[in-house]
Amino acid sequence: MKWVTEGKKQIAKGDDGRFEIEKRRGFYYGKYIGKDANFNSPRTTKIKEMKDHMCDNFYWEE
Repeated sequence: MKWVTEGKKQIAKGDDGRFEIEKRRGFYYGKYIGKDANFNSPRTTKIKEMKDHMCDNFYWEE
């Protein structure tokens, strides 16, 4: 999976789902939308922290 910018979101798409990061009111919010699961990640103040959190997730596809 690779991060790309689509509008105001950072998106990483895979075969089974996608991760999205969006900035709102000074915080980065992440979510996963997939075939088997959907969930939101805890908000962070830095995009690098959010991306690292997402890349370490079980659903991240190589």
